[in-house]
Amino acid sequence: MLNAEVCNILDISETNQRVLLHRGRTRVRRMWQRVQYWLHLAMCAACRRYVAQMQLTTKMIRRLGDRPGSPGTIDPALREAFRKHHDTHPGP
Repeated sequence: MLNAEVCNILDISETNQRVLLHRGRTRVRRMWQRVQYWLHLAMCAACRRYVAQMQLTTKMIRRLGDRPGSPGTIDPALREAFRKHHDTHPGP
């Protein structure tokens, strides 16, 4: 089937068809990358340990930041910068 025929059947422009195809390919590619990531973690003990360490580090830093005035409390600006970075770079 030709592109023009598909566009006529779906009642969309060729530009919209290209956009929809691009979005669909991007979504499939992201999904496949996540599958590869989880398959790798399933087989790689070192990577599982690393992910667990990073999760524990994040959890501890958040707890540290929740106790103002306690020994070892980090600067509020630094804590906020870390949280913003973490929120924009979520884990798997």
